[in-house]
Amino acid sequence: MEENMKNSLLIVDDDAFNLTLLTEILKPSYTVRAVSSGAAGIKAAEKFLPDLILLDILMPEMDGYQVFETLKGSDKTKHIPVIFITGLDNKSDEKKCLQLGAVDYISKPFDNVIVKLKVNQQIRNINQLRTIEHLSNEINHLKKK
Repeated sequence: MEENMKNSLLIVDDDAFNLTLLTEILKPSYTVRAVSSGAAGIKAAEKFLPDLILLDILMPEMDGYQVFETLKGSDKTKHIPVIFITGLDNKSDEKKCLQLGAVDYISKPFDNVIVKLKVNQQIRNINQLRTIEHLSNEINHLKKK
């Protein structure tokens, strides 16, 4: 990844206030796209292939679980990590999200600093994994010479 290239995030939440707040919190460090429905989230994920998705659970028409299932069922988007960010705040909801394969869970109302720290940690993990994959490919390429 180039030094000046920002990692990208997709925020999917039907609450305009949360979309605006999360965008403002994260935009200084990341390229942020925000959409207000599950269907729009799936389309945006497939089109832009963000590095990380922040996904609300409680949304009309298509809830976060359905969006998550669709993303994980697609070869194009199944490897994109997802942080659920939701008003559901009991341990059974958190456990369900993590068991489904989410990388983290943030309860609303959220703390701005905690959101930034959790997103930063996931992006660091993603970038480290990409570095390892890149180095592995280079080593394999050199071995073939």
